[in-house]
Amino acid sequence: MPYVYRRILRVSRGGRVEEVRDALAVESLIEILLNGEPYLTLLATPRMLRELAVGNLLTSGLVESVDDIDEISITGSRIEVEVARDRFRGSPLRRRGRVVPPSCDALEIPTPPLEKRAGELEVEPEAILRALEDLYSKMPIFQKTGCTHAAAIADKSGELVYVAEDIGRHNAIDKVVGLGALSGLKLDVVFLAVTGRLTSLVVLKAARVGVPLLVSLSAPTLGGIEVAERARVTLVGFARGGRFNVYT
Repeated sequence: MPYVYRRILRVSRGGRVEEVRDALAVESLIEILLNGEPYLTLLATPRMLRELAVGNLLTSGLVESVDDIDEISITGSRIEVEVARDRFRGSPLRRRGRVVPPSCDALEIPTPPLEKRAGELEVEPEAILRALEDLYSKMPIFQKTGCTHAAAIADKSGELVYVAEDIGRHNAIDKVVGLGALSGLKLDVVFLAVTGRLTSLVVLKAARVGVPLLVSLSAPTLGGIEVAERARVTLVGFARGGRFNVYT
C-alpha cells in the first residue's frame, strides 16, 4: 500500500485544534541485488518495483536495453536481477550496497562523458503545457498525501502515455523509464515530464536512455543545464501558468 491513514491533530489560526484522519505516504527500504551481489538500497514508495530496478539499470548506464536483463525476481522489498556479465556497460561495484535517500543531490558527482545522445523530436508549445497540466490529475498518491513526485512519458502531442509516482523524484523517473522500456516503447521519440528540479543527475538519467526533451514544473540547476547541453537534450523548466522557460 503506498499510503496509510493515521489520526493527527490539525491546528488552525485562532488556536482551533481538531483531530482528523490523514493519509501518509509509505517509504520502504528497497534492496536491489545484481547477480547475487548488493547493488543499491533505495528509500522508495513500495510499488512498481520491477520497473524501478529496470529503469535504474538503464538510467545508470549499466545496461543498454531490457534485453540485457536475464531475470528479475521480487520477494517483498528485495529485488534480484540477473545480467550476463559480458553485457554490463559499466561496473556496478562502485555503487555496491550503498543506501540512496529519496533526494540524493548530495551524492551527485561530476558526470562522465556521455556515450548516447538524445534523439530528435519536434513538439508544439501547447503539447508541453498540456502534459504538465494533466500530470497532477494522474497522481493519485499525491492527491491523497501531498508527498510524492511524478514522472511521465508523453508523446509529441502532449498525451501522457505512462506515469509513475514515488517519494523520490529519481525513483519516479526510473520507474516510468522502466515501465516504458518493458512495454517496448522507444524513448527517443517521446519526452519526459517531471515535477522535480532538473539537476545534473536527473538530466543524465534522461540523456542515458536517449530522451530528447525533459520538461519540469520546477527549475534546473546550472549542472543540469550543462549536462543537457553536452547531451543535446532540450531542457524546459517552470512549465506552469501557461508559459515555460527553455534553457537548452
